[in-house]
Amino acid sequence: MRSFCYIADAIAGYFKILLDGEPGEAYNVCNSDMFISVKELAQVIISLCPEKNLKVITSERENDEIYLENKAVGFIPPDNSKLKKLGWVCKFNCKEGFGKVLTALDK
Repeated sequence: MRSFCYIADAIAGYFKILLDGEPGEAYNVCNSDMFISVKELAQVIISLCPEKNLKVITSERENDEIYLENKAVGFIPPDNSKLKKLGWVCKFNCKEGFGKVLTALDK
């Protein structure tokens, strides 16, 4: 699971912290509303490129394999509430952000 944040939102967050944040404080610059798996991200990208006939191929892991998601049962998304209290909000969801990237690559 990852929290994907479009670059324009991230940069706006960095400037918000620089200009309005408290010295010595730590802030999470992330889109906690877009806490998705890499598999879900692949499905988003596939939905954005139907003409490419892409597909997601997955395999199940053994329970004893050492992966973060296997060890962190109940893991919660990063908390960006301190940054939101400064007035920052994400303007782009995952599909919109990756859509903009893919559109830029086609030019």
